[in-house]
Amino acid sequence: MARYNQFYYNTRYVLPVMIGIIVGFALSLLCAPFYDCDNNLEIFDSNSRFSFNRIKKLARFDDSPFRNEVLQQQKLADDFEPRINLQGKPKHPSKTPGKIFRPRYASIELNIRYKLFIGIISTTRMLTDFSIFLNQTLSAVSKKVTFFVNNAEMNEKLLLETTPPGVNVVNFNDDRDFLLPFHSLKYVIDNYVEEFDWFYFVTDTTFVRPQKLLDLVNHLSMSQDLYMGNVVNKHSIYCSLTSGILFSSSVLVKISSKMEWCTKNSYSDDASDNIGRCVLHSANLACSNSANGRKTVYFSSRNFDFDNSIDQLIYTPNFNQSLTVYRIKDLETMKKLKLYFNVVEMDEIEKEIEKIEKNIMETACDTPEGCDSLIWPLGVPAPHKPTSRHEVIRYDYFNLTHLYFGTDFDVITELPESYKNDINELLEFSMNNLNKKYSNRYQFKGLINGYKQLDPTRGSYYIMDLLLFDSFQKALIHKRINLMRQLGLLEIMPMPYVTESQKINLIITFSTENNYQDVLRFFESYQDFVLEIKEIAEKVNLFVIYLMNDALSVQEKEIYNFIQFKIRELSQKYSSLVETTSRILEINILIANFSLYHSESYKQMTVIEYVSRKIDQDGLILMALPCVEFKSEFLNRVRLSTIKKNQVFFPIPFSEYMPSVIYPSNMTYFPSEVEINKNIGYFNTHTYDFVSFYNSDYKESRDAFISKKNLSSQNNSVKLYKFGLDLYDLFKQNKNLNILRATDQALKCRWFLMKNCDKPRVSEQERQRCFSQKENSLGTKSQLAIHLMKN
Repeated sequence: MARYNQFYYNTRYVLPVMIGIIVGFALSLLCAPFYDCDNNLEIFDSNSRFSFNRIKKLARFDDSPFRNEVLQQQKLADDFEPRINLQGKPKHPSKTPGKIFRPRYASIELNIRYKLFIGIISTTRMLTDFSIFLNQTLSAVSKKVTFFVNNAEMNEKLLLETTPPGVNVVNFNDDRDFLLPFHSLKYVIDNYVEEFDWFYFVTDTTFVRPQKLLDLVNHLSMSQDLYMGNVVNKHSIYCSLTSGILFSSSVLVKISSKMEWCTKNSYSDDASDNIGRCVLHSANLACSNSANGRKTVYFSSRNFDFDNSIDQLIYTPNFNQSLTVYRIKDLETMKKLKLYFNVVEMDEIEKEIEKIEKNIMETACDTPEGCDSLIWPLGVPAPHKPTSRHEVIRYDYFNLTHLYFGTDFDVITELPESYKNDINELLEFSMNNLNKKYSNRYQFKGLINGYKQLDPTRGSYYIMDLLLFDSFQKALIHKRINLMRQLGLLEIMPMPYVTESQKINLIITFSTENNYQDVLRFFESYQDFVLEIKEIAEKVNLFVIYLMNDALSVQEKEIYNFIQFKIRELSQKYSSLVETTSRILEINILIANFSLYHSESYKQMTVIEYVSRKIDQDGLILMALPCVEFKSEFLNRVRLSTIKKNQVFFPIPFSEYMPSVIYPSNMTYFPSEVEINKNIGYFNTHTYDFVSFYNSDYKESRDAFISKKNLSSQNNSVKLYKFGLDLYDLFKQNKNLNILRATDQALKCRWFLMKNCDKPRVSEQERQRCFSQKENSLGTKSQLAIHLMKN
């Protein structure tokens, strides 16, 4: 008994769990057939009562014909395939869906409108006096400024002859002047009511402040019908056309349906009354000079003399806040008003800036960053924060004459003229502000130190230590000045459309100074990167120029024969291309004592003067050195960066260092391509031998230079190479052409031996460029030091 009690005591917690597991297995085995059968096997009947008869059926489910019947029904259900009933349905659609046409511009599809249309009621007599001034003044804030005149005697040809250039004029052949406003409204409704939100009509004797008008319409809601202007008198409900009337587009839409009634009831001599009567009848609106919390002020210039009255009007708030000044009699008064209100608006902007700066300083300490969030000058983006030492923006050190360590390769360089002008402007600005603050006590004596940092997110930041003479203390003092020249607004310049389909005339010049390696390397590169790719080869013509002396040595003759051999070899191998699209032309130019006397610019100008006669007027020319490595990306960039009658392209190549210096001495061969790496080469900013331009631009620049020098009218007989200039100097003198000069990663140049830079006919500028290329082309300082120690 004691054992039983001990066993019960030990198993009293486990026994219920074991019983539950056993019962759970039993029930799962009992219910397993239900889940695989039809819903008819539920153990609940239709009245939700437990059915013992179904339990009995389930008990003998495995060996009864009832199971076979259920399984057969389940199999039929699994094999069911749906069928589409097409009986009574049409075999073809009754309507063919139409093609969806989308507008060309997203603004049309999204119903985006321009903000403001300005219509000026004028006369043919006043067009020549006020139209140019009003058009230039108002075009800054309106996409469309149109002048409306009424003259039955003026035809279209006469209108074009009398209209000033750039002015849009619409003439109505109707001598009834009182109908001119309604002709103008009808024209605007028919053509522009769906393109603009606001319409402003005014006469040509009214000066309008454009920025104030734009600020007004920017703060008005388009959800309202608005008829806004200056009420003629206290007892009137009509706006004065002379001072200007502002309509919303919805009001013009309502006027369009009542236009016939408006014209029939235009019995007043005053156009303002006729328009007001029309608006009152069409839109049930009276004139208002305020909307959305904005109130407009107008000033009448009747008996107004600017020179005599402006001293008193300066202190008149209504005049300074006026939107228009109307009834102006002469153009000179309009110009004076424009100048005056420009000063008024500048003062308003300065006050607004001061208010914003004060607000920033008051709220800065409440921001999460605290008072440290204040950045000088206020309102300018925060300085660039480098994430590593490679992103640190360095300072350039300068004085009044020289720049120190301007690049990685220069220790000291003379300041360019633009840099000097920049520094002088900053010094003048600094002295003016110092003397303004300290009552003219300082005199500038010199610049001790100057530092400049160009931050692409903010602008140019300057730190300058000035040496000043203090007239109060009668002593020299030092003052440190911090200045910031902020970045201006970005402007998108419109450029002509160019494509990558233009054919390039490539000019490669060899001379007696080249060797076998130069020749072989170029033709291998041209074959691999141009002729082997048909799409590229079809868009390139090759001109091989050989400059030779009057008496060739044996070695020079061998090089010349080798060039001819390579040309024949490529012409035979790629005969299908060479004979049709990608021509290879050989030109020999004889120059006496070339290698001894003549410079690279002389060679360049001699070649282009000769070859330009053999190329079409619209041909694209690319001049390059034999060291070049071709890439399709570079050739496409030449086509896109060279724009006819607009732009020439001077790419900056990546030039390889001297191979024996940069590569180990035990290397048996050098890499087939030049890798862009600071230890392999550098971007050669000293060369201007790579240039692309259109032949017509060259000839235009050439003719302009000859006419400027007052030379012979027979331009072909003038030799430009005698003037010591190169193509860069020639294009720089043409004001109609822009010069694009930029680095190009796809343009690489193999190292080549530069010979004598100190030739008798070389200019000083070209001599310095030649020496700089010689110095930089050997290698980095560390590589040269290692090479020197090893040898």
